[in-house]
Amino acid sequence: MEKFIDIRIEDKFKIGEEIKEKFKVEFPLVIMGAIDVQYYGKLEEGNYIKFKIEEQTLLRKIIGIEYLRPSHYLEYMEVKTRGAGLLIECKSEEEFYKILKVESIYQTATIYKTTK
Repeated sequence: MEKFIDIRIEDKFKIGEEIKEKFKVEFPLVIMGAIDVQYYGKLEEGNYIKFKIEEQTLLRKIIGIEYLRPSHYLEYMEVKTRGAGLLIECKSEEEFYKILKVESIYQTATIYKTTK
């Protein structure tokens, strides 16, 4: 794997059952963050995200991506960042709840590309 970009993680949340079934994952979690606008549309499923939770470094596969652009950006001519929702799968129910319960997930994480 090679380093691709940094992402500023801002939030995390669990998703509905329909998404869980669609992606066939047991413990899905969405990590929300901001990326530089030049990488908009360039993230790929199968990449990995490396981030920390309570002094533990996790490396998880990205299994889904959704790009977001808040409506308040419509007033500006030049947008420097875009929101990205990254769907990952936690390894266990314990890890899933540990990430959800952490008070603040704000950090800079790294996305790695898988080499083909």
